[in-house]
Amino acid sequence: MTFEKITKGIEFEKIDPSWVTTIMIKLSGGIDSALTFYMLCRYLEKYPEIKIIPITTNDWKKPYQVNFSSKVIEWMKNEFPKVKILEHETLQLLSGDDYIEGQDKHRMSVREKYLNTDNHIQLIISGMNQNPPLEVTNTFVDKNGSVVGGPTDDRKSIKPQWSEFPQIKIFNPIINLNKKGIADLCKKFNLTETLFPITRSCEGLSPIETNNYTEHCGECWWCHERKWGFGKLV
Repeated sequence: MTFEKITKGIEFEKIDPSWVTTIMIKLSGGIDSALTFYMLCRYLEKYPEIKIIPITTNDWKKPYQVNFSSKVIEWMKNEFPKVKILEHETLQLLSGDDYIEGQDKHRMSVREKYLNTDNHIQLIISGMNQNPPLEVTNTFVDKNGSVVGGPTDDRKSIKPQWSEFPQIKIFNPIINLNKKGIADLCKKFNLTETLFPITRSCEGLSPIETNNYTEHCGECWWCHERKWGFGKLV
């Protein structure tokens, strides 16, 4: 099956060298951003002049993002040797820093870094997606039988894939898919046994239960979501 058929309805065709030369992609180390990165790389095989800057902000409470994102980047470089993937921009947040605010500041600093260079960033891409239905998330419980909390931002309403701000465009290719839709795309791209296992979606805070943030805790909301979508954690 062709890339166009698999990604029907996902508006990659709006990306072309007439207006974009460098793309920033947000990587968390999870499967959502990894799949988005894969689709972008596959699409850009026909536009080798467009460059990608991966960016990852490491949380201080659960610092795993850079480790797993780096694995994803190396996988992509091996899979797509002709796609220009530039330096991995990383930042370690300090104790007490807010993760959301820290990510925003990090993206801004990277944009400013490349502003007056040949790698000026015109587009930011992320793997934001939809939550499972409420009747599903109500079954996400911990070992004590209590429902666990998930993302605090709005991931329920249908949203446009593209948005535009002063001097920058934003593309969220999978914003209207939930984890089962993401799992379906991974299956169609034959990524379930290759890319999926090297990603980590866990938001568990305990270094003991996660083997120092190298494994999934199996108890947090994000682990439940991953199991619901893919039927497994790894």
